[in-house]
Amino acid sequence: MRIGPLRHKVSIEQVTVVRDERGETTESWVEFKAARAAIYPKTGAETFDLHQENNVITHEIITRYQSGFNPKMRVNFNARLFDIEWIVNIAERNKTLKFGCVEQL
Repeated sequence: MRIGPLRHKVSIEQVTVVRDERGETTESWVEFKAARAAIYPKTGAETFDLHQENNVITHEIITRYQSGFNPKMRVNFNARLFDIEWIVNIAERNKTLKFGCVEQL
């Protein structure tokens, strides 16, 4: 994939459990990997077609292939948060990944 469309700097984050000084645990999001990405909002008709288990895909985010991503992660783009619903390795070539995401409001 050419760099042109990948104009956004995003952070792929994963949840980790943090223990405080009193021994209590809380969940915290930390950066897993930084990436360049293309972000495409879906139109109303497209979001209806991509409807899965009550989560409507609002955006597709495309990035260069990197291993280790999973749907329990989220994308942080300028303080906008996108929950990852699914990940596709385009053409199974290990060059491009497409994330189907739901923006947190």
